[in-house]
Amino acid sequence: MFRRVRDFLQLHFGGGDNVAGNKYELQDLMPDDLKELSIAVFSDVGKGDVKSARTRIHTIESTGRLGKDSQPFLGALKLISGLIDRSEAESIHPRITRAYADSKNPKVKDMFLAALIRLRLVLSNEESAIDAFKNEKHAGFLSRCQYLEFLANKEELKGESNKPDISDVEMLSVIRGLLRVEESKVALKIAGKARNIYQNHDFEVVYLQALCKELNAGLGGRAFWFVEKSVKDQVLSISTNLKKLIADSEGQDKRFFNMAVPILSYSASASQELSDICWKYIDKWKDDFREFAAFLHATENKDYEALEEDVKRNFLLFESEPARKELKEKALSEQQLEVVDALLVIDALDSNVIDRLIENKVSVISDDEEVVRFIELLMHSAASSDYKMKNKKIIPELIQKFHDIGGDFHKINPWLIVKLVSNLNRHELYSETCGILGALLPLENPWLSPVMREYLVALYNGSQYRSFHKLLSKLHDDAQGSSFY
Repeated sequence: MFRRVRDFLQLHFGGGDNVAGNKYELQDLMPDDLKELSIAVFSDVGKGDVKSARTRIHTIESTGRLGKDSQPFLGALKLISGLIDRSEAESIHPRITRAYADSKNPKVKDMFLAALIRLRLVLSNEESAIDAFKNEKHAGFLSRCQYLEFLANKEELKGESNKPDISDVEMLSVIRGLLRVEESKVALKIAGKARNIYQNHDFEVVYLQALCKELNAGLGGRAFWFVEKSVKDQVLSISTNLKKLIADSEGQDKRFFNMAVPILSYSASASQELSDICWKYIDKWKDDFREFAAFLHATENKDYEALEEDVKRNFLLFESEPARKELKEKALSEQQLEVVDALLVIDALDSNVIDRLIENKVSVISDDEEVVRFIELLMHSAASSDYKMKNKKIIPELIQKFHDIGGDFHKINPWLIVKLVSNLNRHELYSETCGILGALLPLENPWLSPVMREYLVALYNGSQYRSFHKLLSKLHDDAQGSSFY
């Protein structure tokens, strides 16, 4: 509740979903009893649906009807699809190594080389995986794609991208390899060109992945409300594209949700259309993003069961008078409050309760002095108008104490920042609001975020009319349709 919710994107790229592009090559190499399974597994993995792919494989393994000669092929299928963990990799290592050494068919041999590369990566032996590829004089298409995506360095990847005869699947592997080595700018440039050349679904996916990674790289850890208008517009543009692609695929490609849900979480659901379609297909992604799924169930259905306990309490407090009464009695009967209880009191109870806590000199329990100082400041700001005169002296001192211990408003949950400055404006402490927000907001490229609104209020009511009108003119294109504007 206290710290900023999360960074922009914790993207779930997974591993090996580009291998869907190799499915026709691979299915031809599979024995008859695995052909149908391989097609289905690659289809699932290609859409980011690892859970379904695992279920299919578990089903065929549990029947016990798979022939002995097919076992190495099943292992290769699982490895290249990214569906094997470390313990299983250790157990099948001898089988895959032997199958690679014994294979006479060049394409089958290359398939087992690709599997061996993935196996050694699972076992955290990257150097050995590189050696396996580079020591094979006749490495083929499948192993080459694995090498590019998971092992090649940035110079090798940039060189490969410029080859005139590179295939679409190899290009996908190159782009994902560039994302792996944090070359998002180069990956985005190549993905943009490739998307226009190849014009298929997988390039739409990898282009958006590169775009998200590059955007994230420029955020510098800033919360959404504190980024420039140009960045906000990019986030909304990506949201619009994702909403369309999710609709076009009827929610069948989980890779889109692996981008969409983190964007919604980061931006406080700035795109209602994207939020709506993610809610429509929530069963497709809820197991991967349990926290946000629980939040949507709470806001859409008033179902709070899956929420974390402190978040659940926050929702319930606004619906239950007995719960508020219980919190009030607890707060007024104690001399120290836990961080969560203090924040709930500030959020859900009347200002006269805050007044009594201040009078009783109730403190906050935390090992983090920054947390203690900020909540002390927030609590005084939440006091009633009876404290207006006292706060004109107390609050500047509390802000200074927060800075003196190295406190950083950038690290605070933006919702709490809005609550703080809204309260400061209520107490007519406009210069304090401007002092806090002036260091946080993108004043050269602004947009009308909830925090910017409070800043404008502080400028105007604080008689800083020149700064107010200058900022308002910059906000014209973004805010002219707003009733606030």
